[in-house]
Amino acid sequence: DDYEEGTFVPTIGGSTTQGSFAGSAANGGFYVKVGRMVQVWVNVSGTLSGAAGTMRVYGLPFTTASNIADHAKNAVYSTGSLQYWSGSNQDVMGPLNYPSTRYLYFHTYNGSSTGASPAVNNAFHNLHCCAVYYTS
Repeated sequence: DDYEEGTFVPTIGGSTTQGSFAGSAANGGFYVKVGRMVQVWVNVSGTLSGAAGTMRVYGLPFTTASNIADHAKNAVYSTGSLQYWSGSNQDVMGPLNYPSTRYLYFHTYNGSSTGASPAVNNAFHNLHCCAVYYTS
C-alpha cells in the first residue's frame, strides 16, 4: 500500500449556501493516507457569515469513495471524535461523509434514531475532530 501524509485547509460552511469563513491562523488539517484509507485531524476556528443549510467542514484532502460498495465502508468507519463550541447547545455529534465529496457533515446522537444534522450557525465556531474515510 502507498503511504502519504500532509496538510490541508478546512473551513466551515453551509450545505445550501457555503458562506464566507474567516478563520484564525491556527486553522489546519493533517492527514495520513494508507492505500485507500484516509485519517484526518481537523482544527477549525473562526467566524462564519452568509451560510445556510446544515453545517459542513469543507476541504478534505481526498474525495470520498464514489460507489456504494466502497462507500459502505465509510458508513462504518468514518465516525471519529469531535469537540465543538458555538453559541448554542448541541447534542453530541459524529462526523460523516457522502459518496464522491470532499467534506464532512455531522449528525447528532440523541439516543434514538431521530437525530439530525445541525443547522449551520452564522457565528463564531471552534471545532476539532478526527475522522477516517475511504477513497475509491
